[in-house]
Amino acid sequence: MVPLGLAALMVSLLSLAACQRSPPTDSAPLTPQGTAASERLIFQDDFERRGLGDSWRTESDTWRIVDGRVADQGAKNRGLWLNISLPQEARVEFDAWSLTPPDKSLFRGDMKCEVFGSTLSHQSGYVFIFGGWENRVSVIARRDEHANDRQEKLGTKVEADRRYHWTILRQGGKLTWLLDGEAFMSYADPNPVGGTAFGFNNWISHLRFDNLKVYDLSPADTKN
Repeated sequence: MVPLGLAALMVSLLSLAACQRSPPTDSAPLTPQGTAASERLIFQDDFERRGLGDSWRTESDTWRIVDGRVADQGAKNRGLWLNISLPQEARVEFDAWSLTPPDKSLFRGDMKCEVFGSTLSHQSGYVFIFGGWENRVSVIARRDEHANDRQEKLGTKVEADRRYHWTILRQGGKLTWLLDGEAFMSYADPNPVGGTAFGFNNWISHLRFDNLKVYDLSPADTKN
């Protein structure tokens, strides 16, 4: 039989060892995506229906739903706009791909979306273009996709019919763009556009979009 004094000492030593193995509790828990657990999904759309629905608006009749995906060819910057406002700190995710033209004409790539617009109109916020200008350059532009202060990335072409997963985040004044989970481009804006509009957009490519999700990344103490 172990003496009572020795037993108490052994219990104390075991408790101390357990405490030393415990992980620190002052770090914020993380979601599987690697972002703070305070994020909140506020909108999602899988487009499994016939019509665009009340959550969307557009001035172009080229936007439609085909086989459960948003489809467009030839909107010429008359975008498809979400009627729900983006939080100022947000993550937007969706799938996008550019189809081989049915008539086998020039494949342009040229996938596009717009975020944090001040109105539901082209170039009222930030424009993200993958493989623009006949698949020659990708850009993040503030209000003007042709402006000299846009961020550019050369040498990355859109592959025809390949489905890409886009992720766009804004935290503070920094926009971060990931493709298929890998960092692609970023844009730091010391005077961020304060708009709340999001839209898919297109010039004349044959585009498809699907599986949109919008997350609020605002700190937990600022949410209602």
